[in-house]
Amino acid sequence: MDRDRTVRRWFDMWLENDCEGLEDVFSDDVVYIESWGPRYDGIRAVRHWFEEWNARARVLSWDITDIVHSGDATYVEW
Repeated sequence: MDRDRTVRRWFDMWLENDCEGLEDVFSDDVVYIESWGPRYDGIRAVRHWFEEWNARARVLSWDITDIVHSGDATYVEW
């Protein structure tokens, strides 16, 4: 899967409140850092954060304005 499409799939998971296929988006040893600081090490931590967050809230809209790839890192502006 190309990287832009992978990013869009991740955003769609939030909009659909469904993280099925998370392993297709992230590797087991993912390091995910939110823009305001929280860090999640490993796919289990990302899944836990996703499921906990979506149990108490809902993403209604999330528009991507830019996707930048630099080496192994990807940065997304919304």
